[in-house]
Amino acid sequence: MLYAFPVAVLASLLMQVTPHLQEYLADPLATADKLESRLKSTPTDYQIANELGQLYAACSLGATTVTSNGLLTGASVEKAKSETALECRKRLSEHQIQGVLLQGAYQLAFLAGQAKRFVTPSFDVQSFAEGLADKAVKGPNGGDVAMSQRLNTYRFRLSGTVKAEDRATQARSLVLLEEEAFVKAGSDNYRFMAATHLIKDCLVAQDWERTSKYAKFLLDSEMSLRGSWNYGNAIHDANVAMGEVALHNGDVKAAAGYLLAAGKTPGSPNLNSFGPNMTLARDLILAGDRKSVLEYFQLCGAFWKMDRGRLTDWSSTVVQGGMPNFGANVLY
Repeated sequence: MLYAFPVAVLASLLMQVTPHLQEYLADPLATADKLESRLKSTPTDYQIANELGQLYAACSLGATTVTSNGLLTGASVEKAKSETALECRKRLSEHQIQGVLLQGAYQLAFLAGQAKRFVTPSFDVQSFAEGLADKAVKGPNGGDVAMSQRLNTYRFRLSGTVKAEDRATQARSLVLLEEEAFVKAGSDNYRFMAATHLIKDCLVAQDWERTSKYAKFLLDSEMSLRGSWNYGNAIHDANVAMGEVALHNGDVKAAAGYLLAAGKTPGSPNLNSFGPNMTLARDLILAGDRKSVLEYFQLCGAFWKMDRGRLTDWSSTVVQGGMPNFGANVLY
């Protein structure tokens, strides 16, 4: 039977990175044995579970050096194929502590791309990580926090997929898991968060019906969303999604209206720093509506103070009849 931490503790655990990981990698199994012994005597110690999950994940990938904030900066083929790495993977797959499983799953998915710069893993890291996350969700307290972390693990597969057709296929699988999280959400905040993720992945999957369904849910829930940390994201992303649906249906005027509505978001920590998604703006330029896009840029300036001049540069390019290089702002 899986041991589960209280939800609040689990949420705290999953946001922490141990600063001792480099030290632990000097003798991973001996360190793991000590941590396992301490966890057995005090199974509520979430910090130990956190460190075990990270240690097993890094060791499984043959990590040799990591930074204090958990980034993998070195790995070796010898260590990746060693008996130690195999044992760490075995222990992780058989673990019965929910926190160890979820942290191990997330760290494996997170570190896999970094490890590939140095070694080619001898196992399917992403599938293994997803299996750990699935196992954790099936245990006690497999609700909002665990479901959220499980979905984060699956999102790494989508983020690492380049070909459009492959991204659409991966997104369709992710949408089904996100719908499960939406249905099982124990609070409005998690339901709103699940819907925000859903509309983005529905767009990648080109599932227009679901995109419209969950975008309308967020827009219809606007009053309930007020006060939520996710309010600004939800309002912006839902309007962008509805705009893409309108464009798909050939209604450029309606799409432009949704773009301007998206620009009236009060902002959010994410929007204020990284900026808004420009996919709909790009698509409206392609559809011939530059005026609405320029107005949208002006609206974005009210909350995106950290744009480093990009809004001005993009506006200039649009006025001159060109297409801005939106960079990562068509991915956020």
